[in-house]
Order: sequence, then C-alpha cells, then structure tokens
Amino acid sequence: MIHSLPIALIESANYVSAVENDAYQTALEANRVNLLIGPLAEAKHVALRDNGQFNARLVNIDALRYYGGTSDLEKLYEYLDMFIAAGNRHEEKLVELFDKAYQFISSPVHWMAIERLADYIPSNRENVISCEEAIAVLDQKPRRYI
Repeated sequence: MIHSLPIALIESANYVSAVENDAYQTALEANRVNLLIGPLAEAKHVALRDNGQFNARLVNIDALRYYGGTSDLEKLYEYLDMFIAAGNRHEEKLVELFDKAYQFISSPVHWMAIERLADYIPSNRENVISCEEAIAVLDQKPRRYI
C-alpha cells in the first residue's frame, strides 16, 4: 500500500498536514498487518486442509516462519526497528499487529476473498500479478452468492 502514496509524502520528513500524516501512518500500519496476513492465511489453510484446529493460541508469530513467513517477519521486524524507537514496545506492537491480521482472516468475507485469490494465483500464467488484477479477483462476488 505504501507504493500508492505520493512519493513526496513518503520522502518528506516534514509532513504538510495531519491528514497526509494519518494517510502515511495508516498505510504503514496496513503494510505491517499485510506482512502477517499471508503466512497466517497459509497456516489457516493448512489447518483446514488437514481437518485441524486453527486459533490464535495454536499459531503464534514465530510459527509463521513454517508457513512461508520468514521474509515477511524479517521485514516486519525492520519496520518495528525503524518506526518504534522504544525496543520494549516492539513485542506489544507485534501482538497488536498479529491480532489485527488474525481478525482479518477470521472474517468469513475476507477468508472467501483470500480463497478466490489463492485459486487464481496458480491459474495465472504471469510471474507477477498486478495490483489491478488482484483487486478484480478480490472484488468478485463469492460463487455461492452468484
């Protein structure tokens, strides 16, 4: 989401307005949560596929490394180092971000959208899926409602 912000806003240390600063902070927060959503969705998929249980107590942040989340977690820790000076707040923020990601994938509407995108990815012949393509897939009505 950061790539959709104006370059001047990202590069500027002196924000022009509180509205722009709020947009920047919102985009940063969304990026942080998105880094957890991918591996968390993979963990949920594996649990559902294997008829296992899935809940926030069974899957913790470190376990996400087993679901393709190693590079995502490294980026997340970099974000925390860059934007939260107090190291003792990192763990608190990490728990907050994990909770937001978990709530997101726990929403039936969001989970159906994730499943649509997961179904689309292997059928796509390109190595990269554009943001516009992903949005189109995510915005499709669920098949059970068509």
